[in-house]
Amino acid sequence: MSISFGAEVCIKQLNNPFPEPYLTHALRNTVERAFLQAGAKLGCKEGTQEVNVAVLELKENPAGISPSQRVNVYELNLSFKLKFKGEEKNYGAKVSYSLPSGAEGDIGRRFAIDDALNIIYPKLLEDLRRRYKHVDKL
Repeated sequence: MSISFGAEVCIKQLNNPFPEPYLTHALRNTVERAFLQAGAKLGCKEGTQEVNVAVLELKENPAGISPSQRVNVYELNLSFKLKFKGEEKNYGAKVSYSLPSGAEGDIGRRFAIDDALNIIYPKLLEDLRRRYKHVDKL
């Protein structure tokens, strides 16, 4: 994953086989933000370095039951693969979220996706910064 400082990258493909459009949106934003913060420029002109992202896992497991015997706590497992310049790196996180009423809905899942990506982000950024020839010292 080596890129020169200020190199232009293109997130060519983001493959999400799961029926969760919010994940596609949030993952693209997270990867773009990491590349920008690491010093790259985003663009899809000819000659740019291609980045491919593939969601490997999005799984929810029941983890808790309410007094009324309804599942109200879930564990969300999220992992994805980043392919860049012939190298692949996997990232993943597990977070819990709850739906206090025991109902179903996507708001809690969306917050859990954001939480998982926020856990993954520092490692992703560290890996990208380490690959740059010029690294800003914090």
